[in-house]
Amino acid sequence: MKDEIYKDCLDVKLSGKSRFWEELSKKWSYKNAESIRTAFRREAHKRGDKNSNFYDFDNQETYQEGNGYINIITSSDRIKTKEEIIKEFKIDTNVWKLDSFEVKTSEGYRKDRKVEWEVEDGAVTHGSVKDTGKMLVVPLYHVRAKFTQKVLEDITIEEMQKMFLVKEFASPMVKRKEYLPSNETLEIDITDTHFGSDANYAPEERFLRAIDEIVERIGKRIFKKIYVAILSDIFHYDTINKTTTAGTIVTTNGMTAYETFDLGLTTLITALQKISDIAPIEVIFIPGNHDRLSGYTLMKALEAYFRNNKNVEFDTGHKSRKHRVIGVNLVGWMHGDMPKARASNWLQVDAREEWGKTKYSEIHSGNYHSQQGSENGGVILRYLPGMTDIDQWHYDNGYVGSVRAMVSFIWHETKGMREMWFTNAS
Repeated sequence: MKDEIYKDCLDVKLSGKSRFWEELSKKWSYKNAESIRTAFRREAHKRGDKNSNFYDFDNQETYQEGNGYINIITSSDRIKTKEEIIKEFKIDTNVWKLDSFEVKTSEGYRKDRKVEWEVEDGAVTHGSVKDTGKMLVVPLYHVRAKFTQKVLEDITIEEMQKMFLVKEFASPMVKRKEYLPSNETLEIDITDTHFGSDANYAPEERFLRAIDEIVERIGKRIFKKIYVAILSDIFHYDTINKTTTAGTIVTTNGMTAYETFDLGLTTLITALQKISDIAPIEVIFIPGNHDRLSGYTLMKALEAYFRNNKNVEFDTGHKSRKHRVIGVNLVGWMHGDMPKARASNWLQVDAREEWGKTKYSEIHSGNYHSQQGSENGGVILRYLPGMTDIDQWHYDNGYVGSVRAMVSFIWHETKGMREMWFTNAS
């Protein structure tokens, strides 16, 4: 090994910055960091340095990440606390929790040298070494740490609040618009988008195309109000571990839970802004079986974003079934994960008073990703199609061929349901 290469290696060794080895390997045309480090050790012994222990020791780092765990082993004179290992390896404590931590110590030898580095754009451009000729005994810390992926119960309210605090969350001030009166109300049902599913690689584009088509179809038509019914399963899973609310493991498109949530949030913000320019809107939230908590969190985030928009209001109540009276019409919403035998019987009970004062009654539901309909005791029950593609589970079980669409209804104050719009996914 040439003297200039040896000196560079010695400087890196003395600095304790093990990650500079990669820079040296590129500078001197070695295969990788380990190859130049090994050559340096051999050269140190070849030159007859009596303190071979000094050269035999190096900052060793092993980082192993698997399904739900991270294992780290490191030996150095710098890393010795939990906080230092989290900082050194950039562990996201929103996702990972420390499961075990062990520190052992030993002694190593180091020349009493002072090293000064000049670094530009991450690369060393110049350096100098001052050597006293003495040897120092230094403590070495051998650290083992294991992190496990957090599950739902590990995530605290404080952590969730922290996640929102770091987001740019400007809420524009929008005054209430003066809309012309109308005898018609528009209902837009959003169900089963399954953001994060392995079937969906650009669900926001399909979703917003459907919203744009509805807006175009409305044109100059006037509505008294617009109900946007979120019948849930907006997200494919409900936890950091990518399981549904009930704990079922699902296949995903590779996005992290945070990325999926951010995508759903920005997509719904865009959609609601477009719709709120047409008429006053009320967003009705119905919890689903895939995303009972994350869907609710999404609604609360949307509610916070639109807090200054007087054209948008939210019903984020926790009930799994809700209803509204629209003139002579009684409209109910549910997600659809209740037994089908009971699905058309609850509206008369939940809305007993309203039931007696209206002429037409319908329940709109999602969950089955297909169109189904029935009438029982004066109640029309409609299971609506979803916007999601066919994922691996539905394909394996033969649930294929259903039309993917967003469905909207137009209600007249005195004449009942006048139109039913299908906006097919494209």
